[in-house]
Amino acid sequence: MTTGFARRMLSVGAAQAIELGLQMLLPILLVRILSPDDFGVYRLVWLLVMTVALTVPMGAIESLFFFLPPTTATGRLAYVRQTELYLVLASAGTMLLVVALRSHLPPGVARAADLGPWIIALATFWVWGTLLDQLPTIEERIRWQTVSSIVLSVVRAAASLAVAWYWRDVKALVIALAAVSAIKVVLLQIYIWRFHRGSPAWVEGTRFKRQARYAIPLGVNGLLFGARRQVEQWIVAALFTPVQFAAFSIAGVLAPLLFIARRSVSYVVLPSMSKSHAAGDVAGVLAVNHRVNLTLAMVLFPIFAFAFAFADVLISLVYTPAFVAAGNVMRVMIAGWALQVIDMQSLVLLLGASGYAARVNAVLLLISIPCSWLGAHLGGLPGAAAGGVVAMFLERAMLIRRLARDVDLTARQFQPWGELLWFAGLGAGAAALAWYSVTLILVWSGFPAVLAGALICGGAYAATVLLWGKHRSVRNG
Repeated sequence: MTTGFARRMLSVGAAQAIELGLQMLLPILLVRILSPDDFGVYRLVWLLVMTVALTVPMGAIESLFFFLPPTTATGRLAYVRQTELYLVLASAGTMLLVVALRSHLPPGVARAADLGPWIIALATFWVWGTLLDQLPTIEERIRWQTVSSIVLSVVRAAASLAVAWYWRDVKALVIALAAVSAIKVVLLQIYIWRFHRGSPAWVEGTRFKRQARYAIPLGVNGLLFGARRQVEQWIVAALFTPVQFAAFSIAGVLAPLLFIARRSVSYVVLPSMSKSHAAGDVAGVLAVNHRVNLTLAMVLFPIFAFAFAFADVLISLVYTPAFVAAGNVMRVMIAGWALQVIDMQSLVLLLGASGYAARVNAVLLLISIPCSWLGAHLGGLPGAAAGGVVAMFLERAMLIRRLARDVDLTARQFQPWGELLWFAGLGAGAAALAWYSVTLILVWSGFPAVLAGALICGGAYAATVLLWGKHRSVRNG
C-alpha cells in the first residue's frame, strides 16, 4: 500500500517536473525568436491569464477532493458538471470585462488585452482545462493524469515554438496556445464521458450550495497567498515597459526549482509527520521538519548563492543581454527563496493554524503592495521585488512565533538555526570563491565563466560538507 502510494506520487511529481521543465525551457527559446518588445507582450498575456486562473476557481476544483470520493456516480457527475459550468462562465466573464476595460489598463497590459477574442478564448480554455489537472488524481486514475500532462506539455511547447518561428507574431502565438488549451478541454470531455456516464442537471441547487460553502474559504485562502505573488508583477506592469516586465518575470526562473524540491520532500515526509502528530509526538513532528529543512538548505543554498553571484552572466547567457536587468531582480528574489526553504506549511496544517495563516496572508498582502510600489519608484525593478521579500520575512517570523508558542518552545528552539545558517554561510562562501576565481583571476566571461564557476562552487561546497560530516561523526562517535 505504501509502495503504491509512493509510486503514484512519484508518477505525478515526474509529470509535473517535465511540465515545469518545458515551461522554463520555452521562454529561453522564445527570446531568441521574438523581438524583446513582443516577448514582453507575450509575458503580459500570461500575466492576464494566470491572474484569471488565480482569482476565478475560488477552491471549486480543490473542493472535489472532498465531495467526489464518497458520492454516488450520478452525484459525482453532477459535481463535475457544475464545476465546469462555473469555471467557464466565471473565466469568460472576467476576461470579457478585462478586454472591455482595456483602455483603463497599463499600456503594456492593454496591448495584451487588445488581442480580444483570442485572449478571452485562451483564458477560458486554460481555466476550464485545469480541471483535467486534478480530476484523474482525485479519482486515482494516475495514468490518465501523467500521460495527459506530459503529452499536452510537449504539444504546447512544440506548437508555441513552431508558430513563433514561422509567424514571429504574438497574436499567432496566442491563437496557437488557445488551440492547445481547447484540445485539453476536449480531452477533459473524453475523460468525463469515459468515466462519468449519465445526464444530470448542470446545476443542482443543494449540491451547488454545499460545494460553494466548502470551496469559498479554500479559495479565499489560496487567493490571499497567490495575490502576494501577483501584486509585484502588476505593479511592474503598471510602471515599466513590456521589455522591463519581461526581465522582471524572467528573474523568477529558479522559483519552480524551490517549488518542486519542497513538494517532493513533502510527499515523502508528510505521512510520517501526520502519524507522529496523531500519536501526540510533537517532538517527532518537529524532528522530521528539521531534517526536511536541513536537507533542503544543504541542497538549495549553494544553488541560490551561485545564482546570486553569477546572476548577470547567467541571464545574459540564457535569455540574451536584452534582459540583463533581470540579474539584480533575481538577487533580491533569492533572499525570499532562501526564507522559503524553511518549510512552515506542513506544520501549519498539522498544528491547526490554517486560519491564523490566512489572516497573516491578508495583512501581508496589504503590506506588500505599498512596499513594492514604493520600492519600484525608489529602486526600479529590484525595488519592486523587495515588497515580496519583506512580506515573506514577516510571514516566516509571525508563523514561527505562533507555532513555537503552540508547542511550548521559544522561536530560537523552534528550528536548528545554527545549522541552517552554517549551510547558508557555506554556500555563500563557495559562491564568493567561485566568483573571485573566475572574474578576478581567470578573467573569464560567458559560458566558460559559468561552467568554471559552477565547478569551483560545487567542488568547494561538497568538499566542505563532506569534511564537516566526518568531523561531526568523529566528535559524536
